[in-house]
Amino acid sequence: MSEIGSFYINSKAVGGIKVGASEKGNIVEFAEAVTAEPRAMEENKVSAQEKEKIVEGAGVVALEPSSSPSSAPSLEPGSEPSFFPSSTPSSEPSSSSSAVEPKEDKEDKCARIFLQIPAQFSEHGHGSQLNNYLLGAIAATFLDRAMILLEHPYGKPYAGGSQFGCPLDTFEGGFTAANFSALKTVDTIPKVREGFPIGLSRLVVHPEMLSRGCDIPCVDQKYTYDDFFHFAQADENEITCTSGGIKQNVLVFHGFGLLNFMSSKNSDGVALLEQMKRQREGAERWAKNMKATPLEAKYFSFSTDQNRWDCLLWLFHKSGFMKLQPWIERDIQFYLKTFDLPMSEEYIAIHVRRGDKLIKESRGPVVAYWKSQGYDDEDNLPKNYIPFVKYLEQMDGPEHCNNNDVGETEVLRRNVYVATDDPEVVRQEIAELPNHVKNDPYTLMWNNCYELKFYFSPLKRNGTFFHISGDGRKDNCFSRYERNIASMTDMEILIKAKTTIVEFNSNWGRLIRNLRVRINAIEIRRGNILAKDKENR
Repeated sequence: MSEIGSFYINSKAVGGIKVGASEKGNIVEFAEAVTAEPRAMEENKVSAQEKEKIVEGAGVVALEPSSSPSSAPSLEPGSEPSFFPSSTPSSEPSSSSSAVEPKEDKEDKCARIFLQIPAQFSEHGHGSQLNNYLLGAIAATFLDRAMILLEHPYGKPYAGGSQFGCPLDTFEGGFTAANFSALKTVDTIPKVREGFPIGLSRLVVHPEMLSRGCDIPCVDQKYTYDDFFHFAQADENEITCTSGGIKQNVLVFHGFGLLNFMSSKNSDGVALLEQMKRQREGAERWAKNMKATPLEAKYFSFSTDQNRWDCLLWLFHKSGFMKLQPWIERDIQFYLKTFDLPMSEEYIAIHVRRGDKLIKESRGPVVAYWKSQGYDDEDNLPKNYIPFVKYLEQMDGPEHCNNNDVGETEVLRRNVYVATDDPEVVRQEIAELPNHVKNDPYTLMWNNCYELKFYFSPLKRNGTFFHISGDGRKDNCFSRYERNIASMTDMEILIKAKTTIVEFNSNWGRLIRNLRVRINAIEIRRGNILAKDKENR
């Protein structure tokens, strides 16, 4: 891992447990973390006429809805619908097991519950919501509790039942892509299918690894959603109740409560999250809760600090955590067909942070950058963001350029995808840079040896906001779903890039980093583990 200022640069490892720095031809490597080797993505072809229709007309859901809420049309052979290669594609919208298990086993597994209420963060972006979900999964497995998601009651506060909008699969009746564009302009929606996932569960499949097959607790007390939310806000959020006469101990968290819990400090002033990274006692059990093998669990117990965090993320990925619902996977793949970016080739991906957050809570890095350029008056900065050229400066300088056999500088051609909520301004910044190639405003020479060709999302603004909650509207789930798929497609492109450049002052950037972590070649040797075990006895 390499951090330069507020930037994080990550490229695939060549071997072992390593991570590259930037798009430096993997010249610089650090043996401090693990990283993904991005999977090749099939280049999807679509005609220009179809592309225009998809982008401007039917949005991103131009496939027919499935006949039942628990299935989605099959993807094309060779396509890869999931972020994580270990995830097994499933057509089920939830992961609850239908198998009948012995009563005493379920009683034991469901006696201790970690109940997470995602709705408090529903007005935040994908990065904030998914990072909070990941944090909940980390806490639940560490505490050895079954993790249950409690979604908001249907229709509160979003029409269609979810902050992530409505795919065509949501509704009863014969809705098709042809009338999707018209639906985006109305304030009423068709009847939603009974049992169709709501809230965060419309985006991701909550795995049985976490839920352990348990249901919402405290059935005998008949607690409502508001009751549980009140418990989450109370000073004491641990309750005891019963379901079918079986005693249960329940920890109830909403978004901010979970953040406060993980940052709470012990008598030595060490936050719980930091304790988790170092504590050996119970570490093997924690790893096994994430489906680690015995040898992996032993290795995990000896890891500390950043290495443990990376191993933890890898175990989650290996188990299939944060698998997308089938309609999300399907529509991402379909939307990718509209992109000009050659997906079958290696590419760089850059997330450019803009928007209101840079004016408010994430203003620090912006101020620091402009101070480094000689601007000390925080109220009169040239721009309220970090210029795009700063991102490009994270790449190698000309001293790393290679020469061919006759002494000429080798030109390295790189495709660069730019994920941003302000594409018009970034395009203009690129057009104003020097050394363009063949008068192409989006292709330029950089540092004498890189020929960079830039690509953007095909989503046309036309008054549309790029953030899922950008317009603040809760009443139209169709346009919200379109933005949802556009954002998730950006996420997939960033995750699968050979190199990513993101900012750690962004939830999105931190999420991308977390989702790229892999162990390419496991450097676990039984002899080494046993030797360490002996040393620590």
